[in-house]
Amino acid sequence: MNETIVFLSEYINPVIGRIQVLVGGVFGLYLIFIVYKIWDMRRQNKIIKEIKSDINSIKRRLMIQDINRTHDKNKENEIKRNKKDIK
Repeated sequence: MNETIVFLSEYINPVIGRIQVLVGGVFGLYLIFIVYKIWDMRRQNKIIKEIKSDINSIKRRLMIQDINRTHDKNKENEIKRNKKDIK
C-alpha cells in the first residue's frame, strides 16, 4: 500500500504543481487586471472632472458675453429711439 501511495505521489505531485502554477497565474493576472481597472477608472474620473470644469468656465464666459451683448443692444436701441425722438 505504501508503494502505491509513493508511486501515485510521484505522478500526482507534478500535475498538482502545474495546476497550482496555472491557477495561481490566472489569479495573479486577474488581480493585476482589477488593479488596472481601478487605476483606469480613477484616471477617467479625473479627466471627466476637468472637462466639466472647463465646460462650466466656458459657460460662465459665454453668459457674461451674452449679458454684455444684450446690454449693448439695449443701448443701441435706446440711442436709435432717442435719434427718432429728436427728429
